This record gives sequence, structure tokens and C-alpha cells, in this order.
Amino acid sequence: MPDELSDKGRDGVTTITAAQGRPSLAHPLSPDRAGAALEVPLGIPAALLVSGWMFAFERRVDRPYLWALTLVTLAFVMLARPIARRGLLRRVALASLQLATLALVAFSVDRALAAWEARGPRFGAASAMASAALNLAGYHTMADRGLLLIDHPDGLVTILPSMEKLALRPLLLFSIAWSVLRLVRNHRPAFGASAVGLASTLLVGMVRYVAILAAYLEHDDILAGSAGQAALDLFTSPWITGVFLLIAGLAADHACQWLFDGIAMAVPPRPRFGKVIVAGPIVATLGGAAGLAWSFVPPGAEKAGRILIDDRFCGIWEPATRQLDTQWYGDFPTYSFTALAEWLGKWFSVAANSSRPYDDELLSGYDVLIIKTPEEPIPDAEVAAIDRFVRRGGGLLLVGDHTNLLGMGTHLNALSARHGIRFRYDSVSDGVTGGFVDSVGARFGRHVGALHVDRLEFMTSCSLELSGGAECVLAADDCRREPHDYAGSSFFGRHGPHPEMEHGRTVLAATVCVGRGRIAAFTDSTVWSSFAVFSHDREKLAMDLVRLLNRELSPYATPIRCLAIAATLATVLMGLAMAGSGMALPAIFGGLLGVWSGVAVSEGLHRSPRSRSSGKEAPARSRPCSGPRNRCRPTAGSTRCWSRSSASGWCRGWLTPTMRTC
Repeated sequence: MPDELSDKGRDGVTTITAAQGRPSLAHPLSPDRAGAALEVPLGIPAALLVSGWMFAFERRVDRPYLWALTLVTLAFVMLARPIARRGLLRRVALASLQLATLALVAFSVDRALAAWEARGPRFGAASAMASAALNLAGYHTMADRGLLLIDHPDGLVTILPSMEKLALRPLLLFSIAWSVLRLVRNHRPAFGASAVGLASTLLVGMVRYVAILAAYLEHDDILAGSAGQAALDLFTSPWITGVFLLIAGLAADHACQWLFDGIAMAVPPRPRFGKVIVAGPIVATLGGAAGLAWSFVPPGAEKAGRILIDDRFCGIWEPATRQLDTQWYGDFPTYSFTALAEWLGKWFSVAANSSRPYDDELLSGYDVLIIKTPEEPIPDAEVAAIDRFVRRGGGLLLVGDHTNLLGMGTHLNALSARHGIRFRYDSVSDGVTGGFVDSVGARFGRHVGALHVDRLEFMTSCSLELSGGAECVLAADDCRREPHDYAGSSFFGRHGPHPEMEHGRTVLAATVCVGRGRIAAFTDSTVWSSFAVFSHDREKLAMDLVRLLNRELSPYATPIRCLAIAATLATVLMGLAMAGSGMALPAIFGGLLGVWSGVAVSEGLHRSPRSRSSGKEAPARSRPCSGPRNRCRPTAGSTRCWSRSSASGWCRGWLTPTMRTC
């Protein structure tokens, strides 16, 4: 044996050592984990997946589903190639599971980002950074109170840096998808890389914003001409955003390779199949409990169903008591709540007030008050009385309309703004067609105030600004808000997108708990007019909101929310423990699948067989009164009363009113 390789020791034991400078053989990784130790670029497949998700819901391109399928297929191919598996089928199976997990992550994160976008967050820092960059490029700009002010040959241009202009929704969705992909590929350090990826993505997003601003400012007539208005589409173009997503993916990968190059990545051993079988259902169960507890709204006790509709402040706009006759007919008289009031009277005791002031004595006899399109201010004393009515457990439904018409938004805000719901002075239209807005209900996870609304077409709505504990009931994607103009017909202003206003997802109905009662707000009185109410699920929304307001707040709401917090913490801790043991993929997939399963169970409870009627069934013919007659008798100052009748298709359930004869 050569001298440099042998050393004869005592007891006949020979020690074999490598000579100095000769490489030693490291312990080889198993074929299953070899691919995980390699630094595989993951930004491109994450960007392709998010771009496919974005194109799937894009109405500005032809064949959006074809583009989405193409992009997702490319992402799948890139996910399948670097996985070190001996067999093609095993590579395809693992890539499919990773793609399904990323799709579930995209669905979950997109819902959360949409809810955030609907609340209209502000990004004033973006204006300051964009102003500095544009000034370096030779433009004359400044940032003031979060707005970007630009000296343009057409005049002063004011730009609001909203979410759709900054493309924050797809950029943040990409950042999270990229971080999850790194985590399931067992790359370390996970949290440090996620922070670097987020910073790189936001930097690329800022470059995108400045570049589009420069291109936008080169257009002529951007304040008045149609060509300049159309230039705002640059901010929402999926092609431009998709290109910058790919750039963000490359930037995130290169930044991590530069910062973490040379840092040893401890790749956990491949977990045994038995551990995955045990841990996966546990994290899914915890996630299901969290999803159920967060989404379930425990029903409170049902009230007596006594509804009072205001006809005192609305003037000639949307009256509830005047029916068509030989003196009152034509187009404008059909703009009334007569049909809706009569229809609600099939299930509730409905009265209208046209002269009495609102005080504690009057309101104590009712459970729900509906105030619609007020043309004159509500006196402070009556505002205080209505506020006390709500805090004692009453329900208040406020119905507005577009552009602060006749001061409606101002008068309604006196009742709702202090509680977190504010009617904006704008009009809302479809961001692509410029026509009516459609609000499409989610497959599951709907608010109980719009439980039976599948698709509702709005007409002339304004938008709502939410703050505090206010909750969105109905919202629509891809909307544009147009400013009001008190000099224009019906206060409609400039038609088309406006750089000073945010567009995108817009809140159109909301609710908030106040004391022991609730306030609900709806922004389009026209769709509840007699000529339009019984189409496009509009009457279903009215029924769902009145049902909700006719319920007391449940004493079990707080304990259920505490249970939700505990279940969420347990799910997160279990997921982190699984990720540290090399089971990040089943942890994320099982946890999110459990969460949405819990949300689906919650909606199933809301839609239980005892309460699955949607409100569209024709009620039975009215029967003679057999209960207390004062339930149907209008109070002094009321001009009309609709009595509740028996309907065999309805029974006691979660949000279904108990049918009584009166």
C-alpha cells in the first residue's frame, strides 16, 4: 500500500487517510433530495402562474382563457424539469401537486388582496418617489398630500397612486407565490429570501409605475380628449404587467443568489409517507376549524319583523306609497319603491312614514328603518334619535344614488359616516364597456347580507368608502369611478376614467354593527325601483339585507371569533413545524384546503335546508288577521301599510323570517 495512504497502528489496525490536497468524497444526497439542494430559478414559473391567473379574469384581451392556459402550462413545464426524480410520472405528479398548491395560494391571497383593495388604501409614498424620478427625467412634478401633481401642456394633471395604477395586486400575489414556491422546494433561508423577494418586487413595481407615467404624460389631451383618457389603460394592461412580473421574477432570483450565495442550505431529509399521512389531516382539520369560525355568522334572535319606510325626506324621488293611477303614470312614476314595499309586506309588517318626525316613541314600535334618497337634510335631533334606535338593537337600511344627487349622499352620511360607511360623491360604471356594473357572487364565502345574490346588475350607483369595523357586502371588480359635477345634468361629470380617482374593485353595499344593532348601506336606488326590482337578483339582495337587519346580534359572536384566533394560531404553528421537517408542501396545501372547506361548510350552514329559500317563491294568498292587529295598523302619519301573509315555502331557519299571520 502506498505510504501516503497507509499507517500501520497497534493491534494490526490500518488507518487509511487521504493525502493532503487530495479531494475527499462527500456523502451523496439521495436522488429524491438532490434537486432540492440546487438553486433553481423559481421567479419565472411564479411569474407565469400569476400572469395566467391575471389573464383568466381579464376582459380586455381576446381569448383570455387560452392565454391563461398557455401561461400555466409553461409554468408547469418549468416546475417539472428541475425536480430530480428518476421517473417521468413521478416528476409530473410532484409538479402537479406544486402547481395545485400555488393555485390554491393564488386563490386565497387574491381574495384577501381584493378585500384590501375594496377599502381604497392610500399610497402617498409612491407619489413622492415617482415625483423625484420624473423630475430627474425632465418633467415638472411635485407630491402633495399623497397626490402626484404634474405640470402638463394641457394643464395641471393630478394622479392618485391607487392599487390598480401601481399593480399592487398582481405584484404582491407574485411575491407570495414566489416565496411559497421557494419554501416547498426546501430552500433556506426562507424568511430572509421572502423579504428580499418582496423588496425586489416592489422596486420593479415602482420602476413600472414611473415608466408608465412617463408614457402617459407624452399623450395629448389627457385631461379632455378620448385618446388621453384611453391612455389610462396603460396602467391596467395585462401585457405590460406580465412583462414586469417576469422582470420581478428574474430580479428576485438574482438578488437571492447574490445575497445568499455560499450560505449552507440545510435540506431536511425526505419525510416518511406515514408522517405526511398523519400530519396532513391534522393541519387540514385545524385549518377547517379556522375557516369555519372566521366565516360563520351566528344568527341572533329574530325580531318581530316590523319595518318602517321613510317617505318624508325623499320628496318625489322613489316614493313608497304612491301607486300608478290615472293621475300618476308614465316613466318617472315607475321610479318608486311601491312594488318593493308591497313585496316585502308578504313576509314582514311594512309601514311608510310621510309626516311624523323620528323620535324614540315612533321608532320603538319598529325593528327596521329604511331611509332612501333623502332630498333634504335630516334634523340633528332626528339623527340622534335614529342613532339611539340602532344602538338599542334596531336595523337601519340606507339607500343612496349617484353623484350626491340632490344632496342624498351628504344627508345619508350624517347617519353612517361616523360609523365607518361613507357614500362617495361619484358614479360607478364598468371599467371596460363604460356601461352598467355587474356584481357576481362568489362560489362560496359570501356575506350573509347577499347570500342568495348570484349576479346583480347595477344601474347608476355611487361607491362606498369603508373604515373601522365596516364590512363589504357586495363589490364589483374592474370598475371605474367618475367624478360628480354639480353643473351637469343629474350631477354627472366627466365620462370615462379619471387619473385623480381610484378604479378597480369598488364597494357597492356594506354593513356595520353599532351597539346592539346594525346599519346597512346600498348605493343604487334605481335597481329597487318598481320597473327594475324583480330582475337580476335585485329583490334577493333587498330580502337578504332586511333579514339580516331583522336579527339581533348573537351573544356567541365573540366566543366564535376567539375560537377562530386560537384555531388560526394552531394552524400556523402546526404548519411551521411541518415546514421545518420537510413537509412544507403538504402543510400549505392541507392548511389552505382545510380553510376553504371550513368556509364552504359555513355557507352550507347559512344555506341550511330550513333556510335555503331565496325569497323568489310566490307567497301564499293572504289570510285574515289572527294576531295582534296593531302589527298591521299604520301609525299616525303613515299613509300605507302592507300586512304579512303566510307562505308555506318559508320556515324558521338561519336568515329566514318566521312566518306569522297578522
